[in-house]
Parts: sequence; structure tokens; C-alpha cells
Amino acid sequence: MKTPTAELSPQDQKKWFLILLVLSLVTMALHAYLTYQHYSLKIGLSSGPSLCNISASFNCDSVAVSKYAQFFGIPMAILGLFTQVVLLVILVSSHFSLSAHSQVLKRQVFWGSVFVALVSVIMGSISSLILKTYCLFCMGTYLLSIASLFAAWKFQDGKILPHLLADISSLFTNTRWALVMILLIPAGGYLAHSIIMDSYNLG
Repeated sequence: MKTPTAELSPQDQKKWFLILLVLSLVTMALHAYLTYQHYSLKIGLSSGPSLCNISASFNCDSVAVSKYAQFFGIPMAILGLFTQVVLLVILVSSHFSLSAHSQVLKRQVFWGSVFVALVSVIMGSISSLILKTYCLFCMGTYLLSIASLFAAWKFQDGKILPHLLADISSLFTNTRWALVMILLIPAGGYLAHSIIMDSYNLG
């Protein structure tokens, strides 16, 4: 894979931004549906099987109620939704230069996409090797995470890896607000989960 070595043209910047934007919005929609389906099954509000229940091997409901569908009690779907919201905010901030450190933010979009893709690989492996059951909508988010990683890489100006340590350090200095946003992912997921559970007296 050839590493970008020159600054992107304005046309390419816009193209890859729009691609990332669309991928992010579609991924958010899938996570929102998976979140809804998770709570519908957990609370007992589901009036029928999931849209992607096709067979014993392709069954979203089986995956949604498995112990692997939660992280410390919080649904992976809602954590994925919050993650996409945060990445979208950072993406928009970098593209429209809402920060003086837009290049750093662009790379942080890439690093965030790397993390999401790795989580997707792990979750896909669990589904395939342990559960032996597949959720088509989940698989959709996995594929979208790989596509987003590629688009985030193409969105960069120049080499990325040499900036890794500096970009991590920047989270504690120049782009602290991005770190706050990242920390809001588990906090927001926990809060949203607690509110939903308490509203049905299941907390």
C-alpha cells in the first residue's frame, strides 16, 4: 500500500471527506438499529424476529443476546454508535479547520479508524469461531469499518506512522477536547444504557 507523500488537492480532500461522511452516517444508522434491537430483545419489546434473521447461521438476535454483545454490561452497539459520533465530530472539525491543529485531527481520524477496524476484526472472529452465528447488520458495520479505514488513510496528507507518538501526545496538549470526546464514549454509553434500563425498572 503506497503511503501518501504530498498534500491532497482540494478536490481530493472534498472527495474523501464526503466518502468518510457517508460511511460514518451509514455505520451510525446500523449501530442505531442494532442498539434498538438489543434493547427490544432485552426488555421484551420485540414484536418479531430481526430483519436479518435468515437461518440458524445468520441470526442477528442470537448474536445480540450473546454475552459478547456487551462490554462491561454496555451493549457494543451503543458504544459503536457513540464512537462513530465522536469520529464524525473530529472529521468535520479537521476538514473545515475548526481547530488550529486540523492536520493532527485528520490523523486522529485515521488512528480512530484503525481502532474501530481492529475491534471489528475481533468481533468478527468471535462471531465466526466461537458463536458460529453471523449477524448481517454487524457484518455490515465490520465491512464499513474497513472501508472507512481505507478512506481515512486516503484522506491524509503525507506519511502517518512517524506522527503516531506526537499525535498521542497532542491529545494531552493541543487537542485535549478530542480526548474529552473519546472519554465520553464509554461515559455516554454507560449513561445511555443506565437511562434506558432505569426507564423500564431493569437497572
